[in-house]
Amino acid sequence: MNFFENFCHQCDLKGVKPSRALEDAGLSKSLYQKWRVKPERMPYGDTVKKLCDYFGCSYDALDSSAVVTDKTDTYTLLNQCILALPKKDREHLLSYVLFTYREDLPDEMQKLRTSY
Repeated sequence: MNFFENFCHQCDLKGVKPSRALEDAGLSKSLYQKWRVKPERMPYGDTVKKLCDYFGCSYDALDSSAVVTDKTDTYTLLNQCILALPKKDREHLLSYVLFTYREDLPDEMQKLRTSY
């Protein structure tokens, strides 16, 4: 199932309409229409977090592609998680990784650290 289907399923489990769930979670009701038109599109991490808090579910319950399977390698899973973050948070994460692992990174990554 894609994100939209998972979202609708969580609404059914909670017994609320999608627009009501969005409003109660502190999100715009217009998101429902956007996701209905592009059901494969995954929202940013902060939006998913609000929905998880509202539904009392895990991230995996809304994004079934985040579940690790034998066919999912760590790189793919990490990439999906990073792309779900807002741009500001992705930049913060990159800064953190480049600083924290500065001694362990290959030479080409060291160049990134100095240019970033």
